[in-house]
Amino acid sequence: MKVFVAGATGAMGRQLVPRLVAGGHEVVGATRSESKRTMHTPL
Repeated sequence: MKVFVAGATGAMGRQLVPRLVAGGHEVVGATRSESKRTMHTPL
């Protein structure tokens, strides 16, 4: 399943994104901060 996560680098997103990826989902995230852009990298 394709999933979009708004606030992917926030408190909830940091917990949610790795779990979604581990579950086999295709995840796209958004963040307001350019410096956090590479925080979540593909496994």
